[in-house]
Amino acid sequence: MAETSVVVDHKRLTVFIADALGAMKMPRERAAVTAELMVRTDLRGVDSHGIDMLPRYHELWQEGFVVMDTDAVLEKDSMATGLYDGAKGLGHWVSSLAMKLALDKARTYGIGIVTVRNSGHFGAAANYSMMALEHDMIGVATTNSAFIAMVPTFGRAPKLSTNPISFAAPAGRHAPFVLDMATTTVAFGKLRIASRWGKPIPSGWALDDEGEPTTDPDVAMKHRLQTPLG
Repeated sequence: MAETSVVVDHKRLTVFIADALGAMKMPRERAAVTAELMVRTDLRGVDSHGIDMLPRYHELWQEGFVVMDTDAVLEKDSMATGLYDGAKGLGHWVSSLAMKLALDKARTYGIGIVTVRNSGHFGAAANYSMMALEHDMIGVATTNSAFIAMVPTFGRAPKLSTNPISFAAPAGRHAPFVLDMATTTVAFGKLRIASRWGKPIPSGWALDDEGEPTTDPDVAMKHRLQTPLG
């Protein structure tokens, strides 16, 4: 059954999400940052990677796939590069730390590359690439996924994850250029949103178990056979 929309003040929603994450044992500062990024994503019109993820984060926490009360550890810090261990937590907090460190390094060395391992879903990649804009820098953020979903052209079996990537660059007096995309035709979250609203998906987004295009988002989510971009 399709859901109905509800309008909520974004500030109240941010507080609610932070409280919900706190109830899952996430420390207050990290919960506030995570909630802000989730709500900001929806305010940018990306409803597949923001507040929609809260129920899924709760499931992952209950199932033990993410731990909310751990903290990230900077394991390597060497000139223009660095490495954080996310300690199995959600990715928003540690990814913010990583991008801040990358920006600091870029000021000194002209480039900063900081990676994160052992962390969970980090929401929309643009949240981190766009952090570079206020410093008049170019930002790049990318990640992999635990789920294999991309079916190669003319194939029937998935071989790669959706592997999202985001790129943000200042453009002088114009609005900045910001790209945030999956390397599949659409992000998996778009299938979930279509299912929630009871709407079909365009043919070409995903395949059924016979390798044929499907317009049913529930079939697409069940089989996780997404088409490659291009």
